[in-house]
Amino acid sequence: MQKKQFVKDLKVGDSVDSIFLVLELKYYNFADQKRMGEKFVRLYLGDITGSIKSIFWKGSLAEEKGLSPGDVVAIKGEVGDYNGHQVNISYLEIVPEELVDRRHFQVSSPRDNKEMLTRMSQIMDKEITDGHLRLLLASFFKDKDFSRAYATAPAARKIHHNYLGGLLEHSLEVAEYCLVMIRLYPGKLHPSLLLTGAILHDIGKI
Repeated sequence: MQKKQFVKDLKVGDSVDSIFLVLELKYYNFADQKRMGEKFVRLYLGDITGSIKSIFWKGSLAEEKGLSPGDVVAIKGEVGDYNGHQVNISYLEIVPEELVDRRHFQVSSPRDNKEMLTRMSQIMDKEITDGHLRLLLASFFKDKDFSRAYATAPAARKIHHNYLGGLLEHSLEVAEYCLVMIRLYPGKLHPSLLLTGAILHDIGKI
């Protein structure tokens, strides 16, 4: 799904019709007796350029949809000024994950993703010779959902490689370090086991 607007460009009075990442949200009950039992929701929406406060008065509808932090939403609304810029949302829909390009919302690895995947495939195909370990790797990487997540997930929330593609980049770096050690100490290490461990050591981050 195409992203038409970015947070940094939004000004008071602008109409908003784009997709944003839900960073935070909190539901509130209306105090008005006429709307007893109904809710509204305050949100922080963001993208790679920043974040902005937002409010959606149909909070009960958002709650029914299961809206939660990490979702990408398509919204329509208008930018107002209430203790700073705030989007008054008139329409909100959760965007299916398969339609989301996460590069709009998170910093990506500086390395080319396809090149890293190609190099990782070379290591698995040429350097890992143990049949059981090759089957183990295949059981993971033949799963399309796993492979997609492995290629795009960050390696951590902070400290290191905390960006899209960070898990792949970090795992590839560890595998490359292992190759150096294997060549420095020929016959003293188990190359297939060491490399398989390097490739899979952080999959709990997915």
